[in-house]
Amino acid sequence: MTDAAGLRAPSFLMDVWHAPVIVLLGLSGVVIAIGGALVPARSAGRSTVAQALRNE
Repeated sequence: MTDAAGLRAPSFLMDVWHAPVIVLLGLSGVVIAIGGALVPARSAGRSTVAQALRNE
């Protein structure tokens, strides 16, 4: 699109992400999501139903 407009974009804007980096970022997101879900689930699982619902 920059060529059609007669503009020149800086090279750092046109760099392409490599497949291993994208896979690593995706897996990192999954690990962070699982970790963020396990912490409250573990504490809720160890408490009674009344305590878990009171904390809501």
